[in-house]
Amino acid sequence: MVARETISAALTLEAAAFVDAQVAPVAHKIRPAQLARLVEEAIARYMPEKAAQRRREAADGRHFTIDHQQVSFAGTSLVTGELDLADALDLDDAVRGIAAQLADLGSEDSLDVRRSVAVGELARRQLALDLTTEDPPAGEEPGGKRKWRRPVRKTVLYVHLSQAAVGGHGESAAGVGRVENTRSPITVEQVRAWCGHPETHLVVKPVIDLADHVHVEAYEVADRIAEAVALRDLTCVFPWCTRPARKLRPDEHPCDCDHIVPYRDDGSGGKQHQTCTCQIAPLCRHHHRHKTFSAWTYRVIEPGSYLWTSPHHYQYLRDHTGTLDVNGHRRTCPPGEPPPRD
Repeated sequence: MVARETISAALTLEAAAFVDAQVAPVAHKIRPAQLARLVEEAIARYMPEKAAQRRREAADGRHFTIDHQQVSFAGTSLVTGELDLADALDLDDAVRGIAAQLADLGSEDSLDVRRSVAVGELARRQLALDLTTEDPPAGEEPGGKRKWRRPVRKTVLYVHLSQAAVGGHGESAAGVGRVENTRSPITVEQVRAWCGHPETHLVVKPVIDLADHVHVEAYEVADRIAEAVALRDLTCVFPWCTRPARKLRPDEHPCDCDHIVPYRDDGSGGKQHQTCTCQIAPLCRHHHRHKTFSAWTYRVIEPGSYLWTSPHHYQYLRDHTGTLDVNGHRRTCPPGEPPPRD
């Protein structure tokens, strides 16, 4: 699979070497989607001309088509399109929100049907585009009338910088980012285009040092702890689970912030029983219940690396590279003998 993907992409020697260096330690557990994203990143890093050409071709191939030539007997039309990623995410959020409103108003249609109705509702609501208004913002031309553009696209950037990048060394100029919603790599030129859009509202957040130890004297997980944990682990840390740690869509539920060792409000047991970044991990609701109400247990090897033990005493190492079954060839216990424990 690795050879096929790298050969078909016609990678240069440097790009292929980058993929090889990233894949070799985890080739036994990498997935096709992860490999495809890695190849895309290699092209962006080491083949900028090809990356720019592919971006131009993709931009030229954008379209939005409503087929009225083959209307079904039931009165439906086929809609197809290919949009800019930022526009597609905005459209998806708008359609999802209206579909949810229809459900709240009592619609018993399926989600797909409500989404299709939502597109029509969105079109009817935007017959007069809400891009301008007669009322100026507070503090600008009191009592006057002028048109101003309302920002409707909110962009949040997380810039992950190593010490080498801060110092201007290594691959800091490679210009590769990632879209959290889709986990896909993008070039810095694309980020610049999105941020330069006249309707973009750019949010700059304080620097978050993921190596920092943040601690609070309460059971409730503070926002700054939850944010740091989500950025560190990215997904639910249960073996093989890929559900995002953070809520990326309006109808999704974020992962729960789990106290790896049960919290003690009396302060006994030391730091390991308190609320801090080193003792909190994201678990989706399903696997949080597994850990809470069954015999599944886990412990921290180091920040971002967890060793899970199943009810049958099998063990799995979960870290940023994925999940590794570390059981090997475990012996079968004779009747009456307790299972081995680590």
